[in-house]
Amino acid sequence: MSSDEYLTRADLGGQLGHGPIEFESEHKAWHADWEPRVFALQLSMGAAGVWNLDM
Repeated sequence: MSSDEYLTRADLGGQLGHGPIEFESEHKAWHADWEPRVFALQLSMGAAGVWNLDM
């Protein structure tokens, strides 16, 4: 794989011309009701040492 192929996949570092980042007027940490519950579950299971991202 050439370096040109690598840069065109997902690496946007150092590239210009993508425009400004548009922010939502009312920023919400969660977009759906289930998201904070799943996040809390992931944190608690990770802290307990019974689950990690590699499982």
